[in-house]
Amino acid sequence: MKTLGDRIKEAREAANLSQSEVAEKMGLKSGKQTVSKWELNKSEPSLSDLKRLASLLNTTAAYLIDGTIESDPIPQGYQLIEKNKLLEMQEELISYQRKELTRQKV
Repeated sequence: MKTLGDRIKEAREAANLSQSEVAEKMGLKSGKQTVSKWELNKSEPSLSDLKRLASLLNTTAAYLIDGTIESDPIPQGYQLIEKNKLLEMQEELISYQRKELTRQKV
């Protein structure tokens, strides 16, 4: 039976990322040692790290935790984004569009 660490390693390798790359993209201060400990089941990621890790590896926290495969997996080429990040991106787009409209009127 696969462990949390096994599923993290499997998803990381499927994403073609090294432990160092995962640590860097997640902003982990202790670097790849943290990811290595997760994969060796010596420690577990916090819930917030688990969510970020799942998004980075294009999977779900449920899959990493217990191997649950949801009925509607994330389609290839899509990525989960936190609601606050999406709202921030929308605000930036609206601001950019307003600037462009103002520039075109001049």
